[in-house]
Amino acid sequence: MLTHRILHRRCTKNAYDPHVTEGRGPVGSLRVHSSVEQAMMTRESINGISGFAPILMSLAAFGLVLFSAGTGWERNLADEGAAAHLFQLLICLELPIAAVFLWTADWKRSRPVIGLLTAQAAALLLALGSVGFFGL
Repeated sequence: MLTHRILHRRCTKNAYDPHVTEGRGPVGSLRVHSSVEQAMMTRESINGISGFAPILMSLAAFGLVLFSAGTGWERNLADEGAAAHLFQLLICLELPIAAVFLWTADWKRSRPVIGLLTAQAAALLLALGSVGFFGL
């Protein structure tokens, strides 16, 4: 019941039917919904998040490499420092997220899926290539 109250906080209740809210409907001012439908993430939203998250993580890893190379952060350490561990975490966590993207992909429309996979691969190569380029 708590989730039911939280989900309906933004909408005003209709006095005649508790499952109808007034406000942001797709066409008019009324729409019918249930709290379960609003609480669950759809396959499309999971796919969208998991499609762009690896790209953002690779760009964050690339920015970390640029920052480390530019400032000399942890350059004279005998072992790997925090920057290397952050880089490794960002890169390693991309793989399960990319697997979720592939699992939730709509393969009937393969062109957007292949385009996002290509962008993920390019961003990953950018991040890994920058480590080799700067010799970190």
